[in-house]
Amino acid sequence: MWGNRSITIFPDIRHAKIEIKGKLLPAYEAIKDDFYLKYKFTEELQNREAEILKKRKTSGCFQTVAIAAVQHMSDWIHGTKPGDWTSMIVMSDGSYGIDKGLAYSFPVRVSAAGEWEIVSDLDINYYEREKLDERVNEIKAERMFAYGILELPEAKIEVQKDEEGAVDQARATKWSFGHAEPLPCSILGVLEQDRLGTM
Repeated sequence: MWGNRSITIFPDIRHAKIEIKGKLLPAYEAIKDDFYLKYKFTEELQNREAEILKKRKTSGCFQTVAIAAVQHMSDWIHGTKPGDWTSMIVMSDGSYGIDKGLAYSFPVRVSAAGEWEIVSDLDINYYEREKLDERVNEIKAERMFAYGILELPEAKIEVQKDEEGAVDQARATKWSFGHAEPLPCSILGVLEQDRLGTM
C-alpha cells in the first residue's frame, strides 16, 4: 500500500503475492485477470468501507481494521519474516522521490529489535509513479490544510471558520495548481475533536 490512509490509497498489486495451497504466487499469476487487478480491484478496495456503510447503515470494517492493527503491531514488535516486507506509514527518507519528512506508506522491513527500514529497490513503472505522486499531492494538501486550521505561518491556504471558531468544511478550500477547490480532508474530524477537547 502506498500513500495515505484514505479512499485514494493505492494497492501495489504488481509487487503483491497471494498464498495458494502453501505456495506464494505473484498476484497477477494467481488471479489471471490483469484488468480486474489494475482497475476494478483498486476501485473496490477504495470504496469498500463506503459500500458496507451504505448497505448496513453502519461500518462493517471494524473486525478487518482490528485484525490489520494486530498484524501491524506484530510486524513492528517481532519484525518481518526474512525476505519479506510490509506496508507502514513512516517518515520518508527521500526513497522513490517522495519528499523527505513526509509521512507516507512505504514497503518496509522491520528487524527483531523493532527497527524499520524502507525497501528502496522496488521497480516502479509509469502508472505506479503517477499514483505515488497523486498521493504525495494529497498528503501535502492535507498538511497545508492542518497548518491553516492551526493558524501556523506555513499555511498557504484559507480556512473558513464559523462564529464559534469551528472549521466550516463546506467552505474550506485548498490551493493546488493555481486554483481553489474543495478539500476532502480525512484529518478534519480529528483536528475539530481536538479543538473541542481543549475548550
